[in-house]
Amino acid sequence: MKLKNAIFFLHVVLTTTLFGQSWGTQVFQNAETTYDIYKKNFSYADSTFLITDIRDDSVAAEINSFNIQNLSVFRAYDGANFLPNQPVIFFVHGGGWTDGYASMYDFVSLSLTGEKGWTVVNVDYRLTSDSVFIADEYCPDRLTCFDTLNRKKAAWYPDNLNDAAGAFKWTLENISENGGDTSKVFIFGHSAGAHIAALFSVHPNFENLRNYIKGSVCMSGGYEVKTLNAPTFASSVNQTFHGGYTNNDAELDEASPITYVESGTSLPPFYLLHSQFDLLSLAQQKILFFNKLSLFGFDVEQDYLPGYNHVSEISVFSQIDSLPVKLVTEYIQKRLDILSYIPDDETPREFELKQNFPNPFFKNSEGNGTTTIKYSIPIAGDNFTSETAKVILKVYDVLGREVATLVNKEQTPGAYEIVFNAANLPSGIYFYSLTAGNFIRAKKMIFIR
Repeated sequence: MKLKNAIFFLHVVLTTTLFGQSWGTQVFQNAETTYDIYKKNFSYADSTFLITDIRDDSVAAEINSFNIQNLSVFRAYDGANFLPNQPVIFFVHGGGWTDGYASMYDFVSLSLTGEKGWTVVNVDYRLTSDSVFIADEYCPDRLTCFDTLNRKKAAWYPDNLNDAAGAFKWTLENISENGGDTSKVFIFGHSAGAHIAALFSVHPNFENLRNYIKGSVCMSGGYEVKTLNAPTFASSVNQTFHGGYTNNDAELDEASPITYVESGTSLPPFYLLHSQFDLLSLAQQKILFFNKLSLFGFDVEQDYLPGYNHVSEISVFSQIDSLPVKLVTEYIQKRLDILSYIPDDETPREFELKQNFPNPFFKNSEGNGTTTIKYSIPIAGDNFTSETAKVILKVYDVLGREVATLVNKEQTPGAYEIVFNAANLPSGIYFYSLTAGNFIRAKKMIFIR
């Protein structure tokens, strides 16, 4: 009997290692999701940064000499294999920059990983609370952290932003080995996390990293910090920025995403949301940011969440059929569908805009009316000297009115294709125009409902 048990145990170990759950630990085992969810923790920094949180709550009670520079990766398992090469959702939690830990938001994986199958990266970053300290000899744990003269506050801005950047860099370098596709990385932030996500997406310090962002989804963030509602946000701002909330425009402007929206820059697409019962001034913050992005011609969309408040809009990410989840996942799926880089053995030598296919194209029984447009950006040469080109691809009706902007960004040499959905347009003749450098071409297409 002992021999049989030993053989059975060895079989289970070998089978698990070779054919299945050899990665991470299964979580949410009682949840009824399409895919099983597995989680694995990583440190994204070269060394640990230990903190102690002395606040009187159940979560803080566990934060003793805790490495805050860590992240969790969530992967989908279909019962036989982990899903490979999945879109990556890089999630940055909220909490007024001062509060919250990534583990409190593991539930976002229920919809994004458990139902969609996507790889989620859930990030911890240094908190700026006056009650969170470096876990050194003066504050190794909550019970002995009483030396108010020598204990050191754990963080100020821009420590939180730099941590997010470090975690994003780790993701680019390691996520391919952990189920993700580096060509399909979206950053998603809520509240203070939306501020960090937006700032990382536009700040010139991280230009080399933001080129990998396929879309920046920002829910109820602050985008012009100095105009946040004072009674609601002054305490968090005072704990986060050395100069505090008042008479500190220079520091707060440097930390505001809206500052960096200007012509001549290349920014990722943005999707901005806020809720009906949101915190004071966050609706206005979204409108300010949306309007400036739109004014400068950047790719930006927005949505409104009726019936939700600042907490419920994110807590429902445990439910795939909730409105916030539907809107966010539909946006991400749309961005995944519309533009693809086409690998080719030979990089194009000239600009080219091809005829859309099919043409004419029709609205189908599912309510979609799609056609594919292909174009090429050449390598630098006699007629084109830049390493990248600012590409603008737009659709116009027969009266010359713009009906859609399909591309508006810097792109490297290569062949591209984009799917255009005309389902909401009337039947008729349309023109699509490609502008890239000095190259301008337009072609005609016909849509029939």
